[in-house]
Amino acid sequence: MSPLAHDSVSLDPEDLLRFLAVADAGSFQAAADRLLVDRSVLSRRVAALEKALGVRLLRRSTRSLSLTEAGSAIAVRARKLQSLLDEVQQIADDTQ
Repeated sequence: MSPLAHDSVSLDPEDLLRFLAVADAGSFQAAADRLLVDRSVLSRRVAALEKALGVRLLRRSTRSLSLTEAGSAIAVRARKLQSLLDEVQQIADDTQ
């Protein structure tokens, strides 16, 4: 088990997408700017995701941010989720 305690709270798919934004942007601030949210809110949501999963997704330091092994694997799946959501939206748009 990881150093983070696994939380039985259900997983929020939006938090997976927030995490993906951070992973893709390379920083909380860049992702927050892209998502139009406060950096501290984004940081708390990613921390909540890590707690819910019971694993660290990011290595944070004052100068850099990188994905852990679990973070890399989960980012791949989060991209699939984003793609599926985009497809669903496209279907909805096409039927209007």
